[in-house]
Amino acid sequence: MRLTKRIVMLLTSVAFLGWRGAHRAAARLVGWRMRGRPVVALTYHSVDAGTAAGFEWQMRQIKGRSRPVFADDAARSDGPPSPSVAVTFDDAFQSVLDHALPILERHGIPATIFVPTGHMGGDAAWIHSADARRRLGPVASADALRALDPRRVRIGSHTVTHPRLAGLDDIRLHAELTTSKATLERITGGRIAMLALPYGSWSSNVVAAARRAGYDHVFANVPMAPDRDAPTILVGRVDVSPQDWRLEFRLKMQGAYAWMALAVPAKQEVLKVLGRVQEA
Repeated sequence: MRLTKRIVMLLTSVAFLGWRGAHRAAARLVGWRMRGRPVVALTYHSVDAGTAAGFEWQMRQIKGRSRPVFADDAARSDGPPSPSVAVTFDDAFQSVLDHALPILERHGIPATIFVPTGHMGGDAAWIHSADARRRLGPVASADALRALDPRRVRIGSHTVTHPRLAGLDDIRLHAELTTSKATLERITGGRIAMLALPYGSWSSNVVAAARRAGYDHVFANVPMAPDRDAPTILVGRVDVSPQDWRLEFRLKMQGAYAWMALAVPAKQEVLKVLGRVQEA
């Protein structure tokens, strides 16, 4: 992400957090009953030996300033009054099992890992750069995932081949969703009810197909505005990295990037008007 864009997003989040605090304070003054805060779901991809120290600092922040929960708790649009944070990992890299999970266990923080089943035990073939694949390392094997403690780690699907789901025909879309689900259910011995969207690619057809395939929750890669009048299985998340600036991470875990739930759809509409369609 370009530095200027990152700074603009940070400043916007500071302003949003201030506005939200003022709104809550005003509501308390007039005696309005405030809804609980939505759970904040964070999306990581990799944690290696070089970034483990930064990741551990972030986990200390979560443990000390919030209530850590599993990702399916993040599907609740009206959470408890205290801040709650869910830690999730897309792509199921072995480095996450080696470096992130021991840190999470030390701090008593649960995690959810989304697995691209067609790549288990191999490299991240969906990434075109050979250097990036070497740096990220292999995807965890079925045996490594089977050995995880379900009391600390829950498993979800990240499809089979990590495609852009919105661009698939109905037959392949169904296969990606159902095959990955069945594979993970054989590995874990339990029901797989969560799906994370590769590249954040989705459409109403993708969400409907996920519901038919038996998923309870579908996780995007950007914040989503909860619709209490028409609840959906689609859940928003915010992308994080162990290399985030400390203020940046604190804002993310406080839900200060929730303004993106309105900004991203607005950007999509502008791009459509300009004839430059971009996936959600």
